[in-house]
Amino acid sequence: MRKRLSALAHALTLALGLALLSCTGTLIPSQITPGTDEDGIVLKTQFPVYAPDVPFIQFSIANNSGETAEFGTEWTIERLEDDGWYTLPFKPDVGWTQPLFILSDGGTSSGTAHLSILDHKFKDGTYRIVKEINDTFYQAEFQIGDSPVGKDSPYGFAPMESLPLDYNEEMATKDGVILLDENADFSRFFEDIAVGMNTQLRFAQKAGGGLHVSDLTVEFVLGNMRIRWTDGIGSNATYSSYLVTDGTQIALSPYPTWQREITDYMRMPLHALEGNPSALAALLQQEETAIASYRSAAFWSEDGTKLLTLYPDTTSPVSSTVYNPLQFGLSELYEGGGSSGSMCEIDTPGMKAITGARWTGETTVMLICETDSTLDDMTGYVFYDTEKHEVTGYTQSQYAPFIGEDGDIIFPE
Repeated sequence: MRKRLSALAHALTLALGLALLSCTGTLIPSQITPGTDEDGIVLKTQFPVYAPDVPFIQFSIANNSGETAEFGTEWTIERLEDDGWYTLPFKPDVGWTQPLFILSDGGTSSGTAHLSILDHKFKDGTYRIVKEINDTFYQAEFQIGDSPVGKDSPYGFAPMESLPLDYNEEMATKDGVILLDENADFSRFFEDIAVGMNTQLRFAQKAGGGLHVSDLTVEFVLGNMRIRWTDGIGSNATYSSYLVTDGTQIALSPYPTWQREITDYMRMPLHALEGNPSALAALLQQEETAIASYRSAAFWSEDGTKLLTLYPDTTSPVSSTVYNPLQFGLSELYEGGGSSGSMCEIDTPGMKAITGARWTGETTVMLICETDSTLDDMTGYVFYDTEKHEVTGYTQSQYAPFIGEDGDIIFPE
């Protein structure tokens, strides 16, 4: 349930009304007086400076006020002129959903201002995001100007495929790429993840007289993290759901915590980050939280557009890899926006519970199952067509399968 119409909503209504009566893109004198950081609530943009063509601006909310913070989805952006702040008008027919978000004292949250809904062409200058929290307005100033954060690089880095093959250390330093050593600082990357903001980490290391560049891009979609990993210029991207550690090693995994018993192809070690104090500290803190142990296991398709989800079985021990026995979720992202989702269930002889999955094609997935077999180390494999929503085959084996040269799944005899 949403609280009463807020003061910000009233201000937005007034601003929208004035905008409809004025010329397109007209700035309106600000109607608000923001609070201060001394209240214990801090609003902050992800970057201090953005290019004029930036498509969205992410912001964090930190609550150290000593009480619960309440807010909605509304935000507004204002521009500083010689005689004060002016509110940027929205395009016609813009509306807001009305949920009420609650943030506990000591907590952090995030939001995104999608600038396409504004009727304004950005130019160099000083701006601020304004948001109402606990019936008080708070602001986060930022600049529009010369910045690497723009339309084609919303997290500060140009697409990996656009980098030249002779990309060198001088270029990387200029672009803000982290050059790997034992003290490389990844704190901002993990801080962004902790508050739920999309973010990107680009790092490089010397290799064979050149520079090997790697990318980790984290986006929150379909209710899960989608981690895009590109290991070298010209390399194909792979997708995963979590960064995990056993205290020394760091890896990509479909499981939210380090699972020692899973097969190697489900976990991808990031050897370049192994032992890094900054990354290990952030991941170990994540491992210590109860919520990490109860998050879903999530398996992305090869192109990152489809997601198979196993939901935690809360009746099992926290460390268990067994999820709701034979059910799983399927979701898909569509080109141009939008998504769909469904719950699925298998009733396959000999299969007791789904413990993992692997995409084997655009619309096929192999479900890895615990079986009711009396033989030791017996694992079940169920092949499922995600378009027809039906099982196309199944087997049991004491040996883990591997992928043949032609892409077929092969089970050793």
